Amino acid sequence: MKLLSIVLAYLLDLIFGDPRWLPHPVRGMGKLTEYLEKKLRGSISCQILSGAVLTITVVGLAYLGSFFAIRLAGQINRWAGFTISTVLIFTTLSSRSLSKEARSVYQSLKSGSIKDARKKLSLIVGRDTQVLNQDEIIRATVETVAENSVDGIISPLFYAALGGAPLALA
Repeated sequence: MKLLSIVLAYLLDLIFGDPRWLPHPVRGMGKLTEYLEKKLRGSISCQILSGAVLTITVVGLAYLGSFFAIRLAGQINRWAGFTISTVLIFTTLSSRSLSKEARSVYQSLKSGSIKDARKKLSLIVGRDTQVLNQDEIIRATVETVAENSVDGIISPLFYAALGGAPLALA
């Protein structure tokens, strides 16, 4: 059942990518991290301890929240648990979105629009793209595809295979 859920989640990602209407767990985890960081900074003076508490809390809540959501849905109906698990794994993947963004940079370069390629690249990298030449744009695109393939494809699939949706989310 877990393998079927993983395969289906991957196929859903290839078909739909990251739908804007679907709440993304990473955004929620980011907001929780920001909130806890502010709270912990004022209450725990040791940064290492603060970081450990923050990490354990965010990762623990992601794991336990998804674990209990799947378990509760599974008690209602076996297929409900399967569906929740599949959707949660789907939210950890970014194959289609990553491919789409990289291809849009490529299309801009192919049509000779360095300026447009820089703009599109800026959406997927954290560096300043305003002064990059064509070779640097290509290099940055390849680097971000490689890095984000690990974060948005390989790692979620690996951890989903090991521990299902809860581990993929954690």
